Amino acid sequence: MSKQCLAKNRSGKRCGAWAVTGKAKCSLHSDPGRAAQMGAKRGSTLVFPSHSETVSVEPPKPAGEVRDVLANAMSQVQSRNMDVRIANSLAYLSTSLLRAIEVADLERRLVVLESERALAIESA
Repeated sequence: MSKQCLAKNRSGKRCGAWAVTGKAKCSLHSDPGRAAQMGAKRGSTLVFPSHSETVSVEPPKPAGEVRDVLANAMSQVQSRNMDVRIANSLAYLSTSLLRAIEVADLERRLVVLESERALAIESA
């Protein structure tokens, strides 16, 4: 029968993991080197160096430019020149940008229609 690990975590509370079958502790607490090994794996993720000089880039304006930026990011991820997390952030921001472009276009069209309607009313 499975039971909870008897070890305590850093805050002094009982570990919430299930104990390994036939033992009193979970797999991490049963093997003290395992936690260090997993932490070392986490620390070895690819980190891109930050550039000391900042580069100012104009944001893409029409939807076609946003599409091109996303296509470029996809190819860079595939060739392992861009971190997936950066590309994911770029895609998320692009969704908001595309929505803003759409709303701005609708607002522009509405202003034109309202001014045409006002001229039609004045001339009638």
